Amino acid sequence: MIAPQNAVIQAKRYMHELAPDEDLADLRLEEIKLDQRGKQWLVTLGYFRKRSFDIYQRDSQPTRIGALFDQKDEKLIENRVYKQLALDSETGEFKSMRIREVEAA
Repeated sequence: MIAPQNAVIQAKRYMHELAPDEDLADLRLEEIKLDQRGKQWLVTLGYFRKRSFDIYQRDSQPTRIGALFDQKDEKLIENRVYKQLALDSETGEFKSMRIREVEAA
């Protein structure tokens, strides 16, 4: 079985290969777990979509409503994208990728 650290390295490499035109700003490990059967590493990566990140960078003046709700942090959370990659736990081979919805706390 490949180590979790190697699964993360592989997942990031696959993410760059699968989305070569996407600027994966601030690509980070969000979570990792072994599936119930022990067959796949499920690696969740998060990143900012470039367009959304650029809008955030340009928008330094909050609107009246935004001033009430710290608009800066809200945009960062709303524009972060999460992808879950499944990798074979023995070989590290890519199996699938899906959108990972964030559960409300």
